[in-house]
Amino acid sequence: MLFIYESLGAFARYSFADQKIDPISPFWSCGLQYQGLFEGRDSDVLGLGFVQGVFSDETGSGFAEYAETVYELYYEIKMTQSLNITLDMQYVTDPGGTNLYDDALVLGTRFHMTF
Repeated sequence: MLFIYESLGAFARYSFADQKIDPISPFWSCGLQYQGLFEGRDSDVLGLGFVQGVFSDETGSGFAEYAETVYELYYEIKMTQSLNITLDMQYVTDPGGTNLYDDALVLGTRFHMTF
């Protein structure tokens, strides 16, 4: 789902599966994005997202936590008609749901090329 007011948009999605088959169900995400925040950069997009995958509570699933949650901040830069670069920062809580790992800060870069 996406709505746009001027340059502001929102998105949301939800999915589920049988927990005996898929160890992460349900899964959902939502967020906001704003296009053209900076003068002269009308095609660039700033976004903020929230993602959560809920772990199965089936006996023996091995998950110690309820869910893995991700908070995301990204900025997509339109370089040319066929190249976008996205700078991405994510904070992940309870990665893997096992208590073996600390929360994590993940930095990334994506290149999207159209031919």
